[in-house]
Amino acid sequence: MVEYSSLPGALIDDIIPKYFLGRSTPLEYDAVQNILAVSERYSKGHKMTNAKDWQSDNEAKENSASEEIKAAATKYMLPTYIAMQSNQR
Repeated sequence: MVEYSSLPGALIDDIIPKYFLGRSTPLEYDAVQNILAVSERYSKGHKMTNAKDWQSDNEAKENSASEEIKAAATKYMLPTYIAMQSNQR
């Protein structure tokens, strides 16, 4: 698991080199630049010509969640999140 806030750095420094390239050497400059450029675009824009600049909507989603959803997220997701945090240190 990867914490969302660690992206795109985790892709560049860890995930792609170790798990897709089978080595721990850094990505080439052009690859890093491509990842950084793509990470600035909204992923659901589908077409690069219609893509919007990415903006976080976390706060709006959290504010609009019902108390039942918040309680379920705490019950079912918080333990996994805490374990993920422990593994990334």
